[in-house]
Amino acid sequence: MTPDEQALKIAIYQTIRANGGVEAAGSLVGMSAKSMSRFQSDQHPECSPSLFTAVQLDERGNGHILRCWAERTGQKLTPLKAKPKGKSISQILGTLSKEHGDVMRAALEANADGDFSPREAVEVLKQADEEIEVLNTLRGLCLATIQNGAK
Repeated sequence: MTPDEQALKIAIYQTIRANGGVEAAGSLVGMSAKSMSRFQSDQHPECSPSLFTAVQLDERGNGHILRCWAERTGQKLTPLKAKPKGKSISQILGTLSKEHGDVMRAALEANADGDFSPREAVEVLKQADEEIEVLNTLRGLCLATIQNGAK
């Protein structure tokens, strides 16, 4: 199995556990425990839940399967209704500034010797992903504010 397929199987396994195991998850979505077991088994790489089933499972599994599918296609899920708890725009902007500084530091260090190595690329990517996560939090706050009509 490819790393993407392994990540999906792990996401399915964790989501099924979050739903109470194969019996409970199967009963939640109207499928057999055997189907749930195959979805999470690396012995059945071709078996995965339908999008509809994944959505049903992810309602209690924190979106793990859908996030994994999105990442496989280079996308990122952004919750529309989730307003960050207790975070003000000032706090988010402060965190964003720090994360952007981390990206700049990693990129400048990687560029210092003129040779951009895979190890350095991994570090820059890690820092960029952390900044993107904060940007998604800011985006979520903006969308929630628009939806709620807050001023």
